[in-house]
Amino acid sequence: MAEALGMDGVAVLDYGSSHLYRREAGKNKWTDEMKARHASIENVMANALGKERPSDRWDKFLPPQYVMYRTLMEHRSQASEIQFRQWAREWLKSDRNGMSEQTLQRLEEKLTRIEESVSCEGILEVPVVCAVLGGVLGQEIIKAITRLGEPSKNLIVFDGVGCGCKCMSVGEEK
Repeated sequence: MAEALGMDGVAVLDYGSSHLYRREAGKNKWTDEMKARHASIENVMANALGKERPSDRWDKFLPPQYVMYRTLMEHRSQASEIQFRQWAREWLKSDRNGMSEQTLQRLEEKLTRIEESVSCEGILEVPVVCAVLGGVLGQEIIKAITRLGEPSKNLIVFDGVGCGCKCMSVGEEK
């Protein structure tokens, strides 16, 4: 599942419970088959955001792009007529997610941008963000089909303003 959110992009990957791959061990050398161990999309989407911790040792918080993606997906599934910002703050603070007020303050600018997009009946998609995210996903598809090369973790976040792409694991493997 992938979404372009203005200057940001998010993709949640699901390799399936039995995906095997070979890691590169040198020029034209591959390891024995290994099993990819990532949570499924269902498990990722069922996890409470407030309890979610990124696997990346450098980042102590979830990327705001991912939080906004999950919030927007939940809003769409409920087809709510409530103003997005009010609904998003209540949903993020609910017992299901348990986001702290400090985290919500860090997300305020993103909430405003997403609210403006939702009120215009759609989200602005910048073609360059779609192209970059599509290129990364195309590479992951080729690795999955050939089973050569270690697959990315199950979350890819692209920050078009900071010109960076992060891969991390979210959700619990079940």
